[in-house]
Amino acid sequence: MLVTAPAVSRSIPRFPASPQRALLAVAAQPARMRSVRRWADGLLRHWGIAASACDSVVLVVAELATNAVLHGRGDMTLSLALSRGLAHVAVVDSGAMTVSGGRADTAPDEHGRGLELVRALALSTGHHQSALGRRAWAVVRVDDSSDGAAGAPRPSRVRRR
Repeated sequence: MLVTAPAVSRSIPRFPASPQRALLAVAAQPARMRSVRRWADGLLRHWGIAASACDSVVLVVAELATNAVLHGRGDMTLSLALSRGLAHVAVVDSGAMTVSGGRADTAPDEHGRGLELVRALALSTGHHQSALGRRAWAVVRVDDSSDGAAGAPRPSRVRRR
């Protein structure tokens, strides 16, 4: 399915021009999460990404998509692109921006850690609200050219509880 993205401001990172780019539009429903993870995993493996880096990117995709399911309405669009050893992940949904930090009606162990995981795995993350909805994004290293394993958390950014 071909999906066009809404216009975004210049302060939001744009996907690189790359032949390794894909979009997936699905209903923002819990039942679709398995297919979202399988789509990302299959695509990354097809692009030749190592298993450990693939697992990290799939986790980031799943966490951002889960937030769209929990806080969005209707459909969500997932974007995945690969450029210069970096995976660019974005999820767009029709929800309004919410304050992170978990939900008051649930135990702290059940909600609120997903974005912390995303921040630990990603080189950069962000979000943007527009009239059309919310866009959350992350950039994850998928090559081994840097110090440490691809997609591995950097100790200086991982908080211990």
